[in-house]
Amino acid sequence: MARNPSDFWRRWHISLSAWCQHYVYMPTLAQWRNPFLSLLLGFLVMGLWHLASWNRVGWALYSSGCVAVFLLWSRWLGRPRPKTWRTHPLWGVASLLLTQAGVVISYSFLANGEDQPLGTSLCILGRLFGLSIRSP
Repeated sequence: MARNPSDFWRRWHISLSAWCQHYVYMPTLAQWRNPFLSLLLGFLVMGLWHLASWNRVGWALYSSGCVAVFLLWSRWLGRPRPKTWRTHPLWGVASLLLTQAGVVISYSFLANGEDQPLGTSLCILGRLFGLSIRSP
């Protein structure tokens, strides 16, 4: 029931997420002061922890990109003010559906098993958006 990608990943696989936050994200953030690079490295570690493959690298790029877009969007909009469209219950439902759609799209990197070529994953991703791409 997460309403944004950041909240979703905070809740998913809590022990691995917490480990990556403490031992990857925070140290790299302290070193380079770049939250987006730290975010990418954290997702790379989580993806490669499951299996060292190009699909997991693609998954990490996509997932960290979703969280980065959400963070930039949140910074741009600022805090929600009372009685605006961002506090309306329909926005809560829409944000929940957008978050779940983003997560489901990330499964294109895992759809045919862990050992499929990255090109096949990208083909599936393209087909999700209506492109007629043939598998390599």
